Amino acid sequence: MIRKSLLLVVALCAFAGCSKKSSRAAAPVPLAPVPPAPTPAQPIDFGALTGIVRDEAQINSIIVSQDNRIVYEYYQTEGDRDHVYNFYSVAKSVTALLAGVAIDNGYIASENALVGEYIPSIAKEHPDKKDIAIKHLLSMTSGISWPESTTWRHFFAPMMESQNWIRFILERDMDAMPGTAFNYNSGNSHLVSKIIQDTTRMNMFDFGKANLFDKMDMKTVSWYFDPQGVCFGGAWIQMSAKDALKIGQLVLDNGIHNNKQIVSAEWIRKLTSAQSAGYRWNDYVGGEYGYGWWINEYHGQKTFFAWGAHEQYIFVTPSLRLVAVFNGTFANQDATRPPFLYADHIIKPMLGGKKGQ
Repeated sequence: MIRKSLLLVVALCAFAGCSKKSSRAAAPVPLAPVPPAPTPAQPIDFGALTGIVRDEAQINSIIVSQDNRIVYEYYQTEGDRDHVYNFYSVAKSVTALLAGVAIDNGYIASENALVGEYIPSIAKEHPDKKDIAIKHLLSMTSGISWPESTTWRHFFAPMMESQNWIRFILERDMDAMPGTAFNYNSGNSHLVSKIIQDTTRMNMFDFGKANLFDKMDMKTVSWYFDPQGVCFGGAWIQMSAKDALKIGQLVLDNGIHNNKQIVSAEWIRKLTSAQSAGYRWNDYVGGEYGYGWWINEYHGQKTFFAWGAHEQYIFVTPSLRLVAVFNGTFANQDATRPPFLYADHIIKPMLGGKKGQ
């Protein structure tokens, strides 16, 4: 396991033994056949999209797949084709997937379980957090005071600078009752990682390798760890764009990869259903929030997405059987952001519309 050096950059609002599985392991859910995507009346011209991203030079790579077949690729340089990117807060979306795998296999009772059942110090040292459930961590509604999106300037430096990240999170005050208010909190996802580590007796990265990454032939994944050796659930997962595409395809295919159920279809449904109000910057950017995944609608098509700092995205639009991965740098905040590009230059043409219509 390679532990990457810490990348001190602004982030989006940012396992080797294994314990015996319990008898609660869930059986795979039978799935109805998934209909193919509608066939466009004519081949899609992605020339306008290529022109925008080439001229602005803020997007390093784009991969678009329909029906598990790549239909468009863009790379700013040839080196970007196989580059391993820091996907920043896309880590939250992968953490949420792995929480589902742990639940499916009986390590964790359910997302309704109270965090205190898995972190015993809460009962004695942090009783104000006794009503926080795992679902509140996953939906960003824990109520823990966490000004990541405001006074911390879309970062979590105070946690990083502490000697013990888990203790730092648990010692924060409460701002709201659990389940009542959305607040983007990278600490929430880190607590989920700690619970996965303690219940499986594997750090979350090793658990992910054994139960997801290796099964999907994702060879480029690495992750960052905190000073106590807890995989950082909130950010700093690294992988290639094509490995990220596999994550999106897994969500699109209801948790199935190569005819094998990697994570239950029921968990995918929960990930991609609105669990909290989320936050919208405008009609394109942001949206409702599921478990680690954002939800919006572009040109009438419901879309789920994982989102990381500097414009890293995994988009999934089931109605079009569509997955797209964007990797960006975005030093220029006036550049066209991926949600606009995805909606107006990928979804819209596939629906038969043209730019400007």
